Amino acid sequence: MIATTYHLDRISGNNASITVESSIKAAENATPIKSGGATVTYDNLAGMSKSNLVIDIRTGLVVEDIAKTRITGNLGISAPGFSMQMPMDIIGETKVTAVQ
Repeated sequence: MIATTYHLDRISGNNASITVESSIKAAENATPIKSGGATVTYDNLAGMSKSNLVIDIRTGLVVEDIAKTRITGNLGISAPGFSMQMPMDIIGETKVTAVQ
């Protein structure tokens, strides 16, 4: 489940600069993953993504977007005879640049 807010920072020429912040978490009714006899739950994972987005206001197309995301928490893994928590720390960076 991702909830995102957008803030228009400025308009310069034909470009709009926008700050984007997203809160990330598993949906409350998320179905556990079943794999090889094990059940994996991920409702403890949560994170945040922050982005600096530039849009061409004439076309509505992305000129550039640089986003940094971090998701942390534990996966719950259980199968007959065992149960464990696997710590997760996922860090990512995405860069989108328009091809001219």
